[in-house]
Parts: sequence; C-alpha cells; structure tokens
Amino acid sequence: MKDRTTPNMGQAAFRIGDASDDAGLRRLLRDNPVPGSFSLALVREPDFFMGAEIEGDVTHTVVACEEGSDRLLGLGGRAVRTAWINGERARLGYFGQLRIDRDARGRKGLLIGGFDALRELWKEGETPFLVTTIIQGNAAATRALTSGRPGMPTYVPRDVLCTLALSLRRRRSIPRCPGIELRRACGDHLEDVARCLRRNYRRFQFAPVWTADDLADERRCRGLLPGDFVIALRGGDLVGCLATWDQSSFKQTVVHGYPPALRLFRPLVNLVGPLTGLPHLPPVGRTLPHAYFSHIAADGDDPDVLVAMMTRAFNDALGRGWSYVTLAFAEGNPMLHAVKAAFRHIEYRSRIYLVHWEEGRAAVDAVDDRIPHLELAVL
Repeated sequence: MKDRTTPNMGQAAFRIGDASDDAGLRRLLRDNPVPGSFSLALVREPDFFMGAEIEGDVTHTVVACEEGSDRLLGLGGRAVRTAWINGERARLGYFGQLRIDRDARGRKGLLIGGFDALRELWKEGETPFLVTTIIQGNAAATRALTSGRPGMPTYVPRDVLCTLALSLRRRRSIPRCPGIELRRACGDHLEDVARCLRRNYRRFQFAPVWTADDLADERRCRGLLPGDFVIALRGGDLVGCLATWDQSSFKQTVVHGYPPALRLFRPLVNLVGPLTGLPHLPPVGRTLPHAYFSHIAADGDDPDVLVAMMTRAFNDALGRGWSYVTLAFAEGNPMLHAVKAAFRHIEYRSRIYLVHWEEGRAAVDAVDDRIPHLELAVL
C-alpha cells in the first residue's frame, strides 16, 4: 500500500508500519489504554512486531502519522490465518490493536481515513470479512465503530466473549476422572494435539486451524513449548489438551484503572485474597503478571476432562510468578459454564463483531449460528 494523504484529514497520512515505527507503536499502546470497567494497556515490549507475529501468517499494521513527520497518531492491525468457518477451512481476518492517540481523538476523518487504508489491504484478497471485539463498557469505541457513518464498514454483532482471570492462590485437588490419564506433552505428541484441536475446533466458528508445524513454529507460537501442554489420554488415545502460554517476554498487560468498587476495596481484596482465592490486584500503573490458558479442547466438550486438565495446569502454574491465568470462551460455549463453576474468577466481557464492506456482505450472511471460539492468546 502506498503512502497516502486524505484531503479532509488535516494533513494525516497512512501507510503500512515497519520496524522504523517500533518505538512509536509501543508508545501508542502504552499511552492509550483500552477503556472499560477495567482500564488496561495491552503493551508489547520490547518489540511491537514480536507480538504481531503470533496473530496470523499474514499481518499488517496500518499507521496514521502527521504528514512529513514520524509522529504516529494511531494504528490498526489486520491479521489473516486459516480458521474454521461453517465447519470448513477458510481464510479469516482479525482486526485489532485499534488505537488513536489521546491528542488526536476527535480529529476529523481520522478514523474513516484509517479504514480506507485498511480497505486497500482488503482488496488484495484472502478474506471477505474480519472478526473483531469491542470491550463492553467502551461506549465511545462502540458508538464510533458501529455508527454506520458513510465510509465506515458494517459491524455485525455476534456473541459475547467472556474473558476469565483465574486467581493463582493455592493448590487445588484434581477431580477424579475415571479412565483418564493426565500428563505433560512432549514433542512426539504435537501431531496428536493438533488433530485434537482440529476435530474439536471444527464445530466452532472462527477457531484457528492448528497444525503440528504451527505449534512447533518459533514465530507463530513464540515461547510455547511442547511441555507447556497438559494432555488427557484415555486408553492411550489423546482426548483433550490445554496449554499454559507465558507471553510476558513480548506482551504485557498494565493496569490503568479499576471499577469503582474494586478501586475502593483493592487493599481489602488483597488482604483477604489468600483466604478467598481472589487474585492479587496490583496498583495502577503496574503490570499484571499472568499467563494464558490456550489451545483448549476436550472431545465432546467433556466438562470432567476439561476441569481435570485445567486443574492440573493450574497447580503447575503456582509458584511461577503469575498472579493469574486468563482464558476466554463465547457466552454459549458449554466449556465456559464448567470453568466458571469450578474456579473463582474475575470476568470481563466483549462483544464479537463481523466487519465487512459491501463486497463481504454475502460471506457474512452465509455464516451459520455455530458458537464462536476465538483463541484469546493470539488476539
């Protein structure tokens, strides 16, 4: 995509970001937290693009900048990967990391100009629509993005995505699951893990199609090792898997604000946390030390296998410096209810949207009502 200036932009230009923009991109993420009941800055230190590489096999970051200057006004990322749509493999795009610098918010045409630049990438093919999420409580973003203003794509609401933070406070008893053996995976298990993910993710919309090569790829699964997987075996056959993925070396979450009640009672929550199981809440401005539970699958969505694997992984995560582990399921996913019943958690919710321009309308209309599954760790 060539550098371009939109006439009504007040001298803002758009282009594809590269390594020379790294410092500016990281600043935008640090200084512009995602608003909501929990205000969090999702930062990427020490290199913005290390975090982008795990999102898909094709990634682009559109940047807005002052014409003739290196100062960045905003960014938006598009990643494309192979995913399950209506039970078939297809190319799917995800739109995320949308940030506009606080000093540039309200600037006329900035948002529409950015989407014009994104649409140029879209015309290169690969995917007829994008998936994105907006955190509930971020009213300004919801109004701006879903308003239907001329020049903006259409945002079609889908399910609610529920993100859970499980407090890593104390060891738990692994529930009995007759006939199931839990163990740590090794490199020889990656093909079976990938098969398990494919056969289970296929019944969900938008879930990634994982291969053994993907799982072993140092860029696509940066920092994730075979031994980070807990697997469930029944009669020697792999019937479930779950990974604990530490991304702290290239992605971090920094607290910028809590809901009013938590802000007021944060010291008390931390005091009684060891007794209640609630997670430690760091002061505003501090990093939340956490890992992701990812690549979660259990044949038939068996809640007993799921909770047994998760409890084993939970216990293994204790003492590793994390305050909590995070995971996400769509509201209608039966695995969500099993996890919420079994673990103390803090929850925040986002709305999933399908984003398209007119040429993508038919593809969006053809998406059936299967429950979505987005891999939180790669968003």
